[in-house]
Amino acid sequence: PLFRAGQVGKRLALTAQDHTFICKIFILGKTKYTVDVVDLVAHGETLERQVLDASPDVSDR
Repeated sequence: PLFRAGQVGKRLALTAQDHTFICKIFILGKTKYTVDVVDLVAHGETLERQVLDASPDVSDR
């Protein structure tokens, strides 16, 4: 497992930024970026870089 049960509880306490990022992923609507929430929280930074690098600039919308 990626982490112990105690850690999962802490990691799943999403911050506003995490929530915004999750929303962005669903707004992008690309199957490629549809991930398990636990995965997202565990690998948030890495995933965010990949999504930002691979997607067109959406900050204007």
